[in-house]
Amino acid sequence: MPKILSIKLIIFLSLTGIFLDAEEFNPELKKGIIEIHIQKLRNNNGYVRIALYTSSDTFCKKGKEFRAIVIKPKEKKVIVHISEIPFGEYAIALYHDENNDDKFNKGLFNIVYRERFGFSNNIRPIFTSPEFEKTKFFLGSEFQSITITAQ
Repeated sequence: MPKILSIKLIIFLSLTGIFLDAEEFNPELKKGIIEIHIQKLRNNNGYVRIALYTSSDTFCKKGKEFRAIVIKPKEKKVIVHISEIPFGEYAIALYHDENNDDKFNKGLFNIVYRERFGFSNNIRPIFTSPEFEKTKFFLGSEFQSITITAQ
């Protein structure tokens, strides 16, 4: 009887160890927090609309975000935490919707921007949205802080 109990205990501990260590062997199961600092907003009007994307197929396409956050700026800046994000590649696009019309307002010939915007890696596009490849970053730890300067 003690032999059977020992065998069951060994099997139980082995299986428990396998399940507990699953995150170490499968990075897709690990999750982290992305802290985003947005600075140099023009004012505190409206809201900042932030989108987190996972691929070039969805990048900068409304409704295709992995996560979307809308937050009111304070002191011409924003700090936001996005939690429970699986480890992997991401890109951030944002704009300061100063008049809160849920649109990124452009001006003359769509090349003069009325509202500030930004991207991860602080990419500064000319005339069009940047590529996902240029804005992507890798979340591979439990906490990552990113600073984006509005332009």
